Amino acid sequence: MKRTLGRPFLEILSSALREDYRFPLLEIFVFLFGVSTFVFSSSIATSSISSSGVTTQSWIYDVANSLLGLPLLILAILVLKNLAYGLGTDIENGTIQTLLSYPMRRRLLLTAKLLSGIVVPLAIFLSIQFTALFVLAPDIVSSQLLIVSLTFAASIAEPLLLASTVLILSLVFKRGGPALIAGIIMFFILQVAQGLSSFFVSSTGSPLAMKIISLLSPTIAVRALFGATVGIASSVQWHPSLVEVIGYVASGYSVSFALLAISYWYFSRHFEP
Repeated sequence: MKRTLGRPFLEILSSALREDYRFPLLEIFVFLFGVSTFVFSSSIATSSISSSGVTTQSWIYDVANSLLGLPLLILAILVLKNLAYGLGTDIENGTIQTLLSYPMRRRLLLTAKLLSGIVVPLAIFLSIQFTALFVLAPDIVSSQLLIVSLTFAASIAEPLLLASTVLILSLVFKRGGPALIAGIIMFFILQVAQGLSSFFVSSTGSPLAMKIISLLSPTIAVRALFGATVGIASSVQWHPSLVEVIGYVASGYSVSFALLAISYWYFSRHFEP
């Protein structure tokens, strides 16, 4: 009986994987992940602490953060594509009606879509990032795993927030295009808000604006904690503790998980294709 119940879930997951990663889409994204990670980080990761003139923690943060620039943008593009043009297209062309006819709960259907759309790209992203660290700076992962993990966790919080926002908008609008546009607008709003928060800190001397935006973009709090060379001018006036930074990271994920929970509730009880 369990095998019978699990078969529809695996069929939908397999179908979602085929739709999201048609050849050569997956190969192209993996190639871009790898090239952007190694090309843009090798010179920074192989530099020494003494030459960079910063503390050990700041240097380690810079090394880990150097891996995340373009690859993180590629991750966000892939996830938003999967949700807006994967799930969104299924809703627009009526495929979702066929999927809903499967003998399984709606939440399992949505779980299969999210595993394909979010978890798979995230697993590929993290695998390449940690592999790059092992290759470029092997001592960092073994001795400073906390800093590396906190840096990665904070950086992933923002793409996850965008993904959960696009997901719920795709379900409400029943179209992927408007949801994707809203996600892109939200991305630029967050970037502008981060710049404005740095301006207000520099102008007023109060870190309040930076604390507020860190609730959604905890990378600011992590940068302030380690006093990294990137953005040190704007973050030097705020010195959060490790516990505070973990709280900001948890806040960023809490907002995303709350949106995901709402999406599950809406899809299970109120969604009509």
